[in-house]
Amino acid sequence: MSTRPPSNRAVAQLAEDVGRALLRFADTLREDAAVPTTTRRPEGRARGQLQERVLGLKNLTSEHGLAASEVAQQLAVPQSNATRALNTLAERGDLVVVPGERPSRWRATGP
Repeated sequence: MSTRPPSNRAVAQLAEDVGRALLRFADTLREDAAVPTTTRRPEGRARGQLQERVLGLKNLTSEHGLAASEVAQQLAVPQSNATRALNTLAERGDLVVVPGERPSRWRATGP
């Protein structure tokens, strides 16, 4: 059974369909970018003990914030626990990730 190459008309139709799909995708991306990404604190959820300890660190309020390894060292906890606490606090709106920093660094959002 031999297959013949697609006709130019079929290829042109495919290109138009893909183009329309890409335009719809671009519109969706623009709409998503227009939605504010601030996170509200979950109502009624208290912070855990480690989260409270993280928020008590002085350098967390500096412009450069702290990396998970620094938090882990200062609080004498495993880095994985520090990372989880930092991410949870960021989801709650208590911390933000410092843009452009690798490894990731977090800083406090408020005073």
